[in-house]
Amino acid sequence: ACAVVGSEVDLRSAVAAGIGAPTAGALFRAVAGGQLQIRSKAVISGSTGVHASEDEPYKVVVDASRGVKGVHCLRATRCPPGPGEVELKTSVWALNFRDILVAVGAIPSEVAGKSLGIGGECLGEVVGVGDGVAHVKLGDRVIGVPPDGMGSFTTMDARWTTPAPPDMSTDAAVSGTMAYATAWLGLYWMARIEEGDRVLIHSAAGGVGMAAVHLCLRRGCVVFGTASTAKKRSMLLSLGCAAVFDSRNIASFERGVREVTGDGVDVVLNSLAGPAIVASLKLLRPMGRFVELGKRDQYEETHVSLGPFLGGLSYFAAHLDVLMLSWPSKARTLLEEVWRELSSLPALPTTSFSMANLPNSLEFLSKGTHIGKVLVTVSATPVFQPGPGTVAGPVGDSVAKAIRGELGNGDPSQSLVCVPDLASLRDAHLFEALGNAGAVVTASPTVAVLAKDLVPQSPVLTIPNWEPVAWAQLQQRLVGSGPFVAVEEEGGEDLREWLMDVVTDMVGDIGMDDAFEDAGLDSLSLISLARRLSTKIGKAVSVSDVMANSTPQRLLAALSGGPVVAPTRPRVVCLHGWRANAAAMEHGMSPYTSAVGVVEWVFMTAPRRSTGPQDPSVPSSMDTYEWWGQRGGSFEEGWMMPHTEGFEESEVALEDVGAIGVVGFSQGGAAATLVSAAWAAFFSAVEPPIYPRVKSDQATFHTYDLLEEHVQQSMRVESHYDRSRSETYHHSEGHTIPRDPNIVAAFAHFVFGQLGTRAGDSFFQ
Repeated sequence: ACAVVGSEVDLRSAVAAGIGAPTAGALFRAVAGGQLQIRSKAVISGSTGVHASEDEPYKVVVDASRGVKGVHCLRATRCPPGPGEVELKTSVWALNFRDILVAVGAIPSEVAGKSLGIGGECLGEVVGVGDGVAHVKLGDRVIGVPPDGMGSFTTMDARWTTPAPPDMSTDAAVSGTMAYATAWLGLYWMARIEEGDRVLIHSAAGGVGMAAVHLCLRRGCVVFGTASTAKKRSMLLSLGCAAVFDSRNIASFERGVREVTGDGVDVVLNSLAGPAIVASLKLLRPMGRFVELGKRDQYEETHVSLGPFLGGLSYFAAHLDVLMLSWPSKARTLLEEVWRELSSLPALPTTSFSMANLPNSLEFLSKGTHIGKVLVTVSATPVFQPGPGTVAGPVGDSVAKAIRGELGNGDPSQSLVCVPDLASLRDAHLFEALGNAGAVVTASPTVAVLAKDLVPQSPVLTIPNWEPVAWAQLQQRLVGSGPFVAVEEEGGEDLREWLMDVVTDMVGDIGMDDAFEDAGLDSLSLISLARRLSTKIGKAVSVSDVMANSTPQRLLAALSGGPVVAPTRPRVVCLHGWRANAAAMEHGMSPYTSAVGVVEWVFMTAPRRSTGPQDPSVPSSMDTYEWWGQRGGSFEEGWMMPHTEGFEESEVALEDVGAIGVVGFSQGGAAATLVSAAWAAFFSAVEPPIYPRVKSDQATFHTYDLLEEHVQQSMRVESHYDRSRSETYHHSEGHTIPRDPNIVAAFAHFVFGQLGTRAGDSFFQ
């Protein structure tokens, strides 16, 4: 392993002073610019985290800012079942495509006002039964379809469980329910397919697609399918499909269906997006039924002409998750129908990963090259520990203070030491704490090397800037990262050959001048390609780099034309409210930042420290700030006109923040009007003392409670912008950043629309 760790003079002085020593096998070597390189022969472990066995409770959590790599396990406590609930000790989980979209922040993790995160299908043993549950008992091997809760133990509504057929294999038991239930909902309950119906199933080689093929054949229908590769198309023909076409070539499958059928089909089960929807509607015969599985076009409010519906067509959205959360009794009836038949239905093919390889399983699923279902077996896995009970740092240190404020009461046996730079270790108490640290965070590579020498068994994290950062982000990196990061290695072949092999593996044959998007690379595939490119060439490559150079030829030319400039994701600045702080804003925005993981969220602090009573929702131990206001004025009125002291200072601070978008809450919303950005989002904004000249092409998002005290100010801010470029949503949560999942989804749709990106594939399973 190798790293540049600081100046030679500083490091040798530190060692001479007794603060650490070179690690065994390490060599000092001066390099250009007076920097020192440490080169070690020691093997660097890929993880320094603690492991939990399959018998210990842990749960899966998501950091959407890191995509599928941000999915990790956290040590948890078991939750005793309440009335109508059961607790399962799980053995295997089945992934659905929605898990990918949640992991990368492409769609909200709430539906119908309830949590719907990672994990929707499992097999396990009943280890706890709540009052009123009679259909399962302790020790039963059961199938479960919880809306959330992937982990080694999970507690769920008992209605989402049933005893597994005793003669059914583990893989068949866990992989069949959601795929068959989704297809059952769309084909049997909605489209009401009958013998002789012609049914076109898009993406028919996936879990739901294959289940749909089996259900249609079972009912006596004539089945046509689409799939992305020749291997998948051949497999579908072997199952009994009458014809199978290329799902990536709209003109080809539209022409093929017409040539084979003459006048089209009776039912389309759709999981394709955009123009494929229009083409598929045109393939329906009079009184045909169009059943939508995906959500991408619905999140993006895609417009579809009503012309084809003159033929008496019907449109259905087969969203099983919405049925389960909104109409649980009806959903239970549907599941019972499926479970009664499950043992007689063909088992779906599966590919298995261990829980320790969960990120890899999600990435595999995102590539779209699998057939059937992807399973995750519960096993020993690295886990995050609960937050530390002790957080040490220099007196008044902002990073340590922010972490303490976020964590509250942590694990008393765990300690975190925050060391901004080498000079901080002159404090004897901090140096003593470093010698006993359970984990270390620093902005100094020199301190990182010394800490690894002093406490070699403890994880050490180096962050680029010494400023408050969310504990969840720190923990993600502390578990698997130290000052040296072990990364996956890509093959050593020529870059051109490597790139073509990787893209072909994702979407099939592609020419040097074919556009990635036209070839079928969706947003998730682009994320995967950018990450693998970064590893391959040893420099950061972003999705925007790939999209800007949209063919293999152009991308190779850009990469070989010189060093790749380390890119950043689109930057969005968030401005906190009156006498609050960046940490409070980050907490309030958490549902929104989780829903949009494709941007860099920057939480900015006002330049002026609070001069009076602070926001009562912010802990009194935390520093707070104001954008302007009356010195010593009350929290209720100190911000109001004519109190503008400090306004000019904020104007200067916000003059050039270099962001594509800006988000502001309350007084932060007023401050957001001062930021030059392509778009702005206002949460219960109040008015600024002076409105700047508004850009005519600036898009805006507004949300507020019609009954909040200063709603008229929010309305006046809204009226200052072009209504044709504005979106407005009302809520009933008062003067706050609302948690309403519908508003979160609307915000995500707005941001994705401004970025010109897609919120994820329309495939659902």
